[in-house]
Amino acid sequence: YILVLVLLILCLLLVGFLLTRRANRKLSQQKEQIEEQACSLQKAYDNLELLSQIGQDITANLSVSKIINIVYSNVNSLMDAAVFGIGIYNKATGQLEFPGVKENGEDLGHLFFDPATERTLATLCFNQRQEIFISDFEQEWQHYLNQYPEKPHAGSRHAASLIYVPILLKNEVKGVITVQSFQRQAFNPYHLNLVRNIAVYTKIALENASAYQQIRSQSERLAQANNNISEQKNLIEIKNEELVVLNEEKNHLISILAHDLRNPLAIAISLTDFVKMHPENLREEQVEGLNITHRSLNRMNNMIAKILDVRAIESKKINITTDAVQLQTLVAQAVENFEPNASAKNITLELEAGTQEICPAEVDRNYTLQVIENLVSNAIKFSPAKSTIKVVIQELPECVQVQVTDQGPGIPGHDFEKLFKKYQKLTAKPTAGESSTGLGLSIVKKFTEAMNGRVWCESRQGEGATFVLQFQKAGVLVS
Repeated sequence: YILVLVLLILCLLLVGFLLTRRANRKLSQQKEQIEEQACSLQKAYDNLELLSQIGQDITANLSVSKIINIVYSNVNSLMDAAVFGIGIYNKATGQLEFPGVKENGEDLGHLFFDPATERTLATLCFNQRQEIFISDFEQEWQHYLNQYPEKPHAGSRHAASLIYVPILLKNEVKGVITVQSFQRQAFNPYHLNLVRNIAVYTKIALENASAYQQIRSQSERLAQANNNISEQKNLIEIKNEELVVLNEEKNHLISILAHDLRNPLAIAISLTDFVKMHPENLREEQVEGLNITHRSLNRMNNMIAKILDVRAIESKKINITTDAVQLQTLVAQAVENFEPNASAKNITLELEAGTQEICPAEVDRNYTLQVIENLVSNAIKFSPAKSTIKVVIQELPECVQVQVTDQGPGIPGHDFEKLFKKYQKLTAKPTAGESSTGLGLSIVKKFTEAMNGRVWCESRQGEGATFVLQFQKAGVLVS
């Protein structure tokens, strides 16, 4: 019994030892598997870190050759990338261009493929927008190519394992990216996914490069436009300085001529007035000639006065003294002054001033009288015989308004923009052949605005014209 018991104990110990050794072996295998998984996880993490860094470096560069160098210098840490290249499609040439293909650290130079005529793995990937994954080129080439290539497109020999991935930008193929190895079965789906990620980063880099190129082109165009504008500005400034000098010389010359002409004109007008006082000493044709001479001298004198007015306006030497002025008196005076001119053309001048006293306006008496007389004179000049010119003065809530309305030919639309400008000839012509300097309305506008007033015209062609003046009200009545 003792021997049997001893044997039984020994058997139990042996079984325990064997079970323990098996458990230890299993634990050791599990430990190795865990360590392998940990290494794989660490490697995957390191690869992701490296891929992220590659992505940052790629997207920060705007040159394809730099992108190739950056990727190639790092991609061999991720896989066996003995050959690496990026091909970009050139629309101008219709070529798929590889600006730099790397093989075992050497630059193989530029490669060109024609997607329209050549059938290669690169053009197949580009044209069909499909990924190509080959583990053994010698066994799989016939799935992609019509015939075995006699020699490699780059380098000294064919690669055994190849990956091609299209670069898509806004649903358009911009190129391809390839990673190749001389070892069979060098790549797996994990490596294909890495190349896909590199293609995505490359796409972003190409977008950045395209945007940068557009911005650079726009910047160059803007810089050129700015230079042109600066040159034009300098030229305009030079021309303006020249024009200022010429304008000053012109004004000085006009001033001299006008003042020198006014004295002999005044003498001539006085002489004709004196002779007209004794018409009994003249024959009928002499009286008529004297009247024509007198009118011509007065017309010339008025023209000189207007030229001097324009010069004063342009040189900002208008001596305006505003006061509270009763416009009813001025309007009546202007109408009375031009009654003979209107009667000579069989034109009726009507004044509507109302019976109630109108609030005075804050104006310069002399300049306002000249403004009203210019408008009445213009109305007579462009009105036909047997027509009526109506001058209306009225008080509005915010101002005192004067209207001069005629029954002339009216003003067509295209004449309005030049109506108050200097030396402008309008479509309508004086009805009795009167002369026109083209200065009257420009003086009206300048004088009116200098007194803080407003002037405008309301007219339709064939329906006469109404010129409207508005002046600010004053608080004190001046007799």
